Amino acid sequence: MNQKVNKVSAIQKALNILDCFSLEKVELGITEIAKIIGFGKSTIYPIVKTLEKNRYLRQSNENKKYSLGLKIIERAYILLEQMDIRKISIPFLTELSRKYKENVHLAVLDGQEAVYIEKFENAPSLGIRSWVGKRVSLHNTALGKVLLAFLSEEKINNIIQNINLEKTTPNTITDPSELRSHLTQVKKAGYAIDNEEHQTGGMCFGSPIFDYTGKAVAAFSISVPIVRINKDNLETIIEDLVKTSKEISAYFGYKIEQ
Repeated sequence: MNQKVNKVSAIQKALNILDCFSLEKVELGITEIAKIIGFGKSTIYPIVKTLEKNRYLRQSNENKKYSLGLKIIERAYILLEQMDIRKISIPFLTELSRKYKENVHLAVLDGQEAVYIEKFENAPSLGIRSWVGKRVSLHNTALGKVLLAFLSEEKINNIIQNINLEKTTPNTITDPSELRSHLTQVKKAGYAIDNEEHQTGGMCFGSPIFDYTGKAVAAFSISVPIVRINKDNLETIIEDLVKTSKEISAYFGYKIEQ
């Protein structure tokens, strides 16, 4: 119990240290930080050095004072990028949802899962509830497979080795080699299909959103009950999916010829 309390206390002190910095206090020394948060230098020093090691703080070679590190910018960039993705995607994905009268989700990769950051509801649920903030697996969802397929080979292998390839339906791909082969096809095609792999009775079609560097920063999907799928609308859905992917990606400076 005491160990848990100490860990929480250390985390809180680290957050308090980061909060010491502002536009008026861009650089601070150990003595100044200790005075602001009300703890001794010996207590603060190891936490400051840990923050520095992890690039949340950086130390000046000249005056030895500390300032916020580049890791803060990286974290803020991810948040701002996600907010921009959501804002820009809304009109396109709203239209896609209205056209087919089906549910559409927008998600980003977070660790080894996909997280919904927006939902466009236009049809009764197929049976599994979804909401903004919900986490879903990468191996058995269309948007999850898209997010996975456009990572580097090293990251793909690392994730496949560490995630639980749970068999949620008879169609779920659980063999690592088969999944890698499938992801190669997904990347080549530019879209993924969840053919009753996540849930029996439903198909899901997913496509990526690229930034100006060609990185897949998000993915979106449209869920359609099997009973409403036929040869004609299958082709149309895929065409609209890829078209929407290109339109949204263009807003982030992605060039189609990439």
